[in-house]
Amino acid sequence: MPKKIIRNLRIGVMLSLLLLIAGSVASFISIQKQMENRESLLKSKESISLVKDVLNSLLDSETGIRGYQLTGQKSFLEPVDQGMKEYAVLISTINNLNIKDQHQLRLLKELMHTSDIMMKGNASFIEKRRSGIIMTPKELVQNKMAMDKCRTLVGEFVKYEEMHLSVKDNDLNSSSQSTVLFIIFSAIAAIAVTIFFYIQLKADLIRRDKLENDLSYTKEILEQTSSVAQVGGWEVNMKTGNVFWSQSTKEIHKVGNDFQPDFENAVSFFKDDSLERMKFLFKRAMTEGVPFDEELQLVRNDGVTIWVRVKGLPEFEGEVCNRVFGIIQDIDAFKKM
Repeated sequence: MPKKIIRNLRIGVMLSLLLLIAGSVASFISIQKQMENRESLLKSKESISLVKDVLNSLLDSETGIRGYQLTGQKSFLEPVDQGMKEYAVLISTINNLNIKDQHQLRLLKELMHTSDIMMKGNASFIEKRRSGIIMTPKELVQNKMAMDKCRTLVGEFVKYEEMHLSVKDNDLNSSSQSTVLFIIFSAIAAIAVTIFFYIQLKADLIRRDKLENDLSYTKEILEQTSSVAQVGGWEVNMKTGNVFWSQSTKEIHKVGNDFQPDFENAVSFFKDDSLERMKFLFKRAMTEGVPFDEELQLVRNDGVTIWVRVKGLPEFEGEVCNRVFGIIQDIDAFKKM
């Protein structure tokens, strides 16, 4: 296959592969980013749920404390005990969230500090009430202020997280859309490149086929012309040792189309002195680069001796002879005129 066709084919395949690889890499990066965003979204939702649960546990405890303070009935302590247990679990879970946002960390620390004071205060109020000491108005106000502060902190935390949730959700949607568009573009571009190079390759093959047909036709005409003129071509490849005879050359020697010449049987057709002369001329051409044009006698395969004109040209690459090629012409009729 011609080098141009191979080159175009390689370029087309490489460009298509590069586009497909680019699309695959973009998909991988996008999927990684989407997974990170989803993980971040889940963490945000979890943190919102946890701080709300902390607030609910504080509310349950506060409600139970007030009921117990007013009535002294132990049934009001059940939501307090439940709230304290839930609070301990929630605080442990919050500590494992690994939140890195400094603003949210500050809010959480303040919430945990305030809620810890409230929970310890509630435990103290319960013990005092058991001893018959009721919360003072000042203590009630302080407890309410602490509860209001916790509500404010939770509200600020949730608002901040929800705002970032919206941003992350928009980023995720935008990233997904961009990735889809890039993948579609890469696929379309790869198809377009493939089609373009297919058309180019098809055009090259059509041109090559036409050239081969023209060459075949020209070769046929040359063979016919050579046959009429009784001129044949020959070549000795010095690198491979192969010998080529054209159809007309085989006809001059009266050998079959399946005859495979080599150097020894090719020169053996020459008669006596012509044989020695031919060997000398060929050796000089091969070693010294001297072309030759000689009239020699040749014994055909059917035993008939004829006169032929042999012309040879050596071809060198540097100081090395690559091949010797030329023509052989039947001049027997001319010599006998």
